[in-house]
Parts: sequence; structure tokens; C-alpha cells
Amino acid sequence: MNFSANEMLSGGQQGSGKVNVALGIAGAAAGAIVVGIVYGVIGRVAFEHSAIAVLVGIAAGFGAVKLGGGQNIVVGIAAAVLTLVGSIIGKVIIGSPPGVSWVAYHTTFFDILFCYVTAPVAALAIAGTDKLTFLRRYLPF
Repeated sequence: MNFSANEMLSGGQQGSGKVNVALGIAGAAAGAIVVGIVYGVIGRVAFEHSAIAVLVGIAAGFGAVKLGGGQNIVVGIAAAVLTLVGSIIGKVIIGSPPGVSWVAYHTTFFDILFCYVTAPVAALAIAGTDKLTFLRRYLPF
């Protein structure tokens, strides 16, 4: 298996056609930040549930694929990093209860598992690989 940096950056895709890397990264940023803000507002107003943060990764991955035109490992890595940014934006909006450290409140086992591991992996799997392509058949977009 040969990997070429030029092929990756120019939009080499694991499917057919070419991927627009810049638009893919923009789609990942839009999905991660918008859904991260929604996650934060819901967590602030109603309740915080760490598993909901996986939606940030899913939105980043699908945003990257839709805007970029396909899957690419560079776009997938960017989507994973932007998912962390979106999750942290949501966590900042949520805040912490009075008298509890923000770091202690947002680094529990489930926060680490869902927000900081599972969500970026979902974004990478959707935008960077073809492993979850079968899911797109069942989605209306």
C-alpha cells in the first residue's frame, strides 16, 4: 500500500472522483461547531448527557463528506480534530455547577468516552474511511 502526500492533499479519494479538501474541512468545521453549540445549549437548558456529543462527530463527518464530495483521510483527521473543538465549545457553554471545578466536571469517565474518544472516531470513520458508507444509504441527505 503506497501513500503519497501529494495524492492525499490533492484530493485522492477512496471512492470515485476527487475530493475537495478545503470544502471538506469547511463542512466538518460547520457541522462540528453548529452541533457543538446546539449540544451546549441543550446541556445548559435541559440536561447534559455525554452520549449526545457523539452527534457532534457525526455532523462533522457528514458535513465533510457532503461538502467535500467524498471521503479522504486528511479530511477525516480534520473532522476528528474539529469534533474535539465542537465538543469543547459545547462543554464551555454547559459550564459546571457552583462549587465544582470545570475540569473535574467535564472529565468524567463518560465524558472522556463519548466526547473525547467516540465522537472524533465517528467523524474520522465517516469522513476519512469507507467503513460507515452503508449508513448513508438509510439517510435522506
